[in-house]
Amino acid sequence: MTISYQPYKSDILSNVAQIRCLLIVVAMESEEKSLIEDLEYEEISLGKNSSLTIKKIQLPTCDILIGRSGVGLVNAGILFTLVTEKYNVDAIIQTGVGGALNKSLNIGDIVVSKKIIQHDSIASDDKNNHLMAAGELFHSTPNNQQIDPVLRSDTTLKNWITSALSETFPGKVYEGTILSGSEFVGSKRKKECIATLDKEAMLVDMESAALAQLSRKASIAFISVKVVADKASPDTSIVTEYKTFLSAANTSTQLIMKSLQLTFNR
Repeated sequence: MTISYQPYKSDILSNVAQIRCLLIVVAMESEEKSLIEDLEYEEISLGKNSSLTIKKIQLPTCDILIGRSGVGLVNAGILFTLVTEKYNVDAIIQTGVGGALNKSLNIGDIVVSKKIIQHDSIASDDKNNHLMAAGELFHSTPNNQQIDPVLRSDTTLKNWITSALSETFPGKVYEGTILSGSEFVGSKRKKECIATLDKEAMLVDMESAALAQLSRKASIAFISVKVVADKASPDTSIVTEYKTFLSAANTSTQLIMKSLQLTFNR
């Protein structure tokens, strides 16, 4: 089956100076603590019907909003909606930890997304499984009107964050594809299976696909910048390695924030 995907605009920014309000999304409390350590911020409630809050950090040229969504695609989508209804967000960075799909990655390395794919958004029939754009019709849509399931990161954001990290991060920074879905992928066999979806597959997480999808709909620049917390071929089990090295991975998350500060304090 030949599919011709509908084009969409993935590059929103022409330069970083356009960013006056940047939203950073993390899933877990430990990731949030890594970002806000030693920083002054204002904590703001996102509404009477929500227990979610954001931390607002004012820098000379940009307001940085830090939101902890909770784990998973739905939680990430809720945070996105509440924040973007209240603030005019120019760009979104999703950060925190993920699991390696590429054997060259080590604990603490950073992956900057070129593309995001929701690995569990599948349309199946008796012969094949087809990757489909999350939230979009597939079998009832003509092949020449399909929505592209591959969510591309904003090029300006990607180039900027990769360059900024090179000034502060002592480890390795990679660019590649992040696969994202509702499953915590704790099986080496499952990692190998989903990695076949894209030749540049580097890392798996549980929030990036929702934020990338919503950002595309809202025409907001998006990128995911994730730290490796477990390897593709662990010495023990993936789950054990994740628990053991989570704090070490969050140290790299701190350096991501330092890179952002260097840019917007200038």
